[in-house]
Amino acid sequence: MKRLSAAANAGLILGLAIALYVGFRLPSLWSVNYYIPSVFDGFWRRSLLGTLLYPAGALRFDYPFLAGLQALVLLALLALLILHAWRSDLRVKLLTILFLVGPTGGYLFHEVGYVEQVLYLMLAAALALEDKRLGLLLMALALFVHEMAAFTVIPLYLAALVVAGRYQTAIRHGLLLLAVFAVIYLFFQTVDATHIDRLMQAIKDTAGYTPRADYYAVFRHQLIGPAPKIYFAVTDWYRLVTALALALIAGECVLVACLAPLVMGFLGWDTSRFTFLSIAASFFVLIAFKGAPPRLFGLAGAVLLAFALFGHFVYFDDYLPRPLWPYPKLVGFFATDLPAEIVKFPRQ
Repeated sequence: MKRLSAAANAGLILGLAIALYVGFRLPSLWSVNYYIPSVFDGFWRRSLLGTLLYPAGALRFDYPFLAGLQALVLLALLALLILHAWRSDLRVKLLTILFLVGPTGGYLFHEVGYVEQVLYLMLAAALALEDKRLGLLLMALALFVHEMAAFTVIPLYLAALVVAGRYQTAIRHGLLLLAVFAVIYLFFQTVDATHIDRLMQAIKDTAGYTPRADYYAVFRHQLIGPAPKIYFAVTDWYRLVTALALALIAGECVLVACLAPLVMGFLGWDTSRFTFLSIAASFFVLIAFKGAPPRLFGLAGAVLLAFALFGHFVYFDDYLPRPLWPYPKLVGFFATDLPAEIVKFPRQ
C-alpha cells in the first residue's frame, strides 16, 4: 500500500505538469479587470478586490502587478489541492490525478485570473473556520467579489453545513446570503456611465494599455440582461452529461450545489466555463466532504476518465488546449514555449 501511495504521489506531480502544459497562459486583459474597480471609483458590484487594492494607487492598474497576484491565487489553489490529495487516501489521490490529466486540469490553468479561483480560496477558508459566523462573513463578501458566488461557492458552503448536520445554521446563513444578493440585485446592478468612462481612461493613461471595453459593458446592463436565453448548444452535450453524471455520483444531498453553476448557462455565453465549474463542484464534494461511500470514487473516476478520453473545453481568446501527442511537443513546451509565454504581453 505504501508503494501504491508513493506512486500516486508521483502521479499527482506528473498530472500537475500535464495540466500546466495543456492549459497554461498568462492572465488575460479581461481577467485583470476583476481586481480593478473599487467603491471609490463608483462601483459596488464586483468591487471588493479592487477596493482592497485601491491603496496601491496607480500600481493597481499595472498588468504585471495584477497578473502576478492572479498567478499567486492559482498557485495557492493548486497547493491546497495537491496537499489535500497528498495527505488523503489512495482514492482521493487517483481522483485528483484524473481531474488534473483530463480537460479539467488544463482548463484550471487556462482560467488563471478568473475570479472563481479567489472564490474557491474563500470557500476553503470559510469551511476551515470553526466560527461559522466568520464563514458567513466570508461568503457574504464573496458576493461582492462576484455575484456568481451565489451559484458556485455559496451552494457548496451551505451543502457542507447540511452534510455536517447543522441544518438550522444552513437555513439561517442561506437566508442572510440571499438578502445580501438581493441588495446587489436591487441597488448595485449598474454603474453610472461617467464612472465607467473615467476608470477606463485612467487605466489607459496610467498603465499603457487599452482596457477591455466588453468587461466594463457588463456594468452598463442589468444582471440578467434584456432577454435571458439558453446559451448551451448541441456541442455542449458531452460536457453537460459529464457534469450531470458527477453531480449524481456526488450525492442527492448536494446535487443542487453541484449543478448550480449550470444556471449561469441561461445568463452568459461561456458555457464551457460553467460546465467546468459544475464538474469542479462535484469533484470538490467528493474529495473534501467526509463520508462518501468508496464505490462512488470508482464511478466518479470512470466518468472523469471518459471525459479525459473524449471530452474537451472551449478556451477563451482563441487559445486551444496543447496536444499531448506527439511527445516532443511536451518537452519543447517546457524548454522554449513556457519561458516565451511568461514574458509575452497578452493579445486581449
